[in-house]
Amino acid sequence: MKKRYMVGCLALLLILAGANALAAKRQPAMEKTRKVKVYLVKVGDKGKHGKKIGCDDSLYSVTRTVKATDAPLKAALEELLSMSNEEGNYWKGENLKVEKAFIVKGAANIYITGNGPQVAGVCDEPRIESQIKATAMQFPNVKRVIVYVNGEPLRYAIR
Repeated sequence: MKKRYMVGCLALLLILAGANALAAKRQPAMEKTRKVKVYLVKVGDKGKHGKKIGCDDSLYSVTRTVKATDAPLKAALEELLSMSNEEGNYWKGENLKVEKAFIVKGAANIYITGNGPQVAGVCDEPRIESQIKATAMQFPNVKRVIVYVNGEPLRYAIR
């Protein structure tokens, strides 16, 4: 009788252990995230909602959640490029992508490829420059920002 009882208990434990293992496999893994700031523009706001830039616009930040990565600078820039003009993003163009972004001796080196950014007039230039520079400068180890678009310095790409 004891032997049958012990075998039954052992079988029940194995069944429960197997069920727990299956349940653990079915649960999606929690994806690690981090918060980053992305800088956008309010046109004609005269600095009321952020730093005054260019043609009486405001540069302001929004906090976005991105996938945790060893390259948070690149993740923040990719988030910026994914946002629409209606949201206040002046980095518009076709197939704009962050090819690479890294920090060396306090300098954020940002390489963007694609068709753009598209500039509608002289007021777009400070909008574009301010957005990417502020987005990069949020990281404490960034002291200056160098941006290339299709291998060309940003200042030439937007003029």
